[in-house]
Amino acid sequence: MNAIQEIKDTYDLETCTEIVAHGCQSGVCFKHIYYGDTIGFFDKYEDEIMDYFESCYDEDFLVNIFKDANCDLGLYKNSVCWAFIEAVACDITCEAEDTVQPLDTHMYHTVDGELVYRNA
Repeated sequence: MNAIQEIKDTYDLETCTEIVAHGCQSGVCFKHIYYGDTIGFFDKYEDEIMDYFESCYDEDFLVNIFKDANCDLGLYKNSVCWAFIEAVACDITCEAEDTVQPLDTHMYHTVDGELVYRNA
């Protein structure tokens, strides 16, 4: 199993819609609330997660998350995990309903329909 498939198997369309609308920090991603869950997911799928962000976002995306985490590795892994879940949830909802537009979430917001990293 890969990271995207695990998210698809864990969260149904309704939950993904809630994740897109409210972000992971709202607690809606019930399997990825605690640091142990998010860090474990990150460690398990680190290469895939990094490849996803490197192919979908600019090179500063992950650097900015690390800076916002004050170089705390645990907080960084948690934030990257949540950003990944939010991005995959957005992909899932967009696939299901072509009219769904990405919304502001924990790690990014929309500018002209494009997701961009949310600077603190």
